[in-house]
Amino acid sequence: MMSNKQITKETSVYRLFCVSYFLRYFGIGMYITIFNIYLISMNFSGSFLGIFLSVGNLSMAVFSIPLGNLIDKISKRKALLCLTLIASVCFFLQATILSEGLLLVISAIYGVAFIGLINTTGPLLYGLKTIEKEKNFIMTTKSISLISGTLGAIICGVLSLAGYNNQGILYIASFVLLSSVIPIVFMPKIISIAKEMPSPEETPLVKSIKETEEIRKNKTNKALISASIIVFSFLGFAPLIQNFVNLYFSNRYNLTDSNTSFIVATVTLLIGVIVMMNSKLKASNAKNIKVNFIIFGLSIFLFNILLMLFDNIVIHIVGIFLILGLFQIYYSLTYDMILSSTKNSIHGKISGFINMSSNLSETLGIYISSILIIGLDFDLVFIISAISSLLVIMATLYVIKVGGKIYG
Repeated sequence: MMSNKQITKETSVYRLFCVSYFLRYFGIGMYITIFNIYLISMNFSGSFLGIFLSVGNLSMAVFSIPLGNLIDKISKRKALLCLTLIASVCFFLQATILSEGLLLVISAIYGVAFIGLINTTGPLLYGLKTIEKEKNFIMTTKSISLISGTLGAIICGVLSLAGYNNQGILYIASFVLLSSVIPIVFMPKIISIAKEMPSPEETPLVKSIKETEEIRKNKTNKALISASIIVFSFLGFAPLIQNFVNLYFSNRYNLTDSNTSFIVATVTLLIGVIVMMNSKLKASNAKNIKVNFIIFGLSIFLFNILLMLFDNIVIHIVGIFLILGLFQIYYSLTYDMILSSTKNSIHGKISGFINMSSNLSETLGIYISSILIIGLDFDLVFIISAISSLLVIMATLYVIKVGGKIYG
């Protein structure tokens, strides 16, 4: 029986985390909106900007698994505090230092801090067992990041119109990110209700049975991690257009920067809203899981085909919003399914593998998509995305099969 005190504490942790998460992505939304423009205005070359971003992305991929393993062994609250402080300092230094070498080092450090924050989110939230069954934490945090990031970008534009220079806006964004540690400081300490009670002396037969069961679980976990790497590799790659929505509309329809920015902000906010509306959607049983994933995957496939057949800006705005929104729901539902069905003690490890595979495949998708969109091969973007969405369905069904009794 779960005590009301435990429920109250865990609810408080959840609410404070959501406030912190909102502030984090509000600051990040402000920062990334203006940082690239700032670097170019400080006479850094476009090629250096590409190297700078690649170093951070590679750092995230390399350190995802080690940090995931580490997070399983330490306090999630302390990890959030330390990593947020490091990320904030990196933001400040990136807006201050003009040495290319030092900027690359800071980019790598920020990549470590940022992937650490991502890997800590799942293990922290899925440790809140009294409220975990009611919510899809991954979908909730995803919607918060989309909405707050977009609002941060809008505020960035307002500050720019008000006369603030780029460096000043970056300093404000760094301060907003730093302020996200305040709610974490006030989080109550949670004693996990899932801790095992000490058992009485066991007979050799009982010990043998337990050891056999532990070996079976370890094999299942390894197979599940391998299957998860496959599905999240496709999920990271498939939505090719997600990082180039602005460039896509600008190149295809020759829009002004202001119109493009308005479309991107609208699409991102709508995605955040549709994901938030589905934040309680969870995988309940094996049959429903399969049906839901097939419906979502085929919908993504059909919307990609639709955008190939019709060249109309309104259809493309709606279609891209639905494709990216469904991908976010699909990604979050899959992530939630895996974390909800495994022990909290390995959530950091699982998150590390998931984020590594997703990050690496997304990097490949960014490279391919940039070439296609700059080269005006728009239909090929949707063809690749459509095919990839079918592969995502097959990979997800494989994860469910590997999970076996876990998802049954």
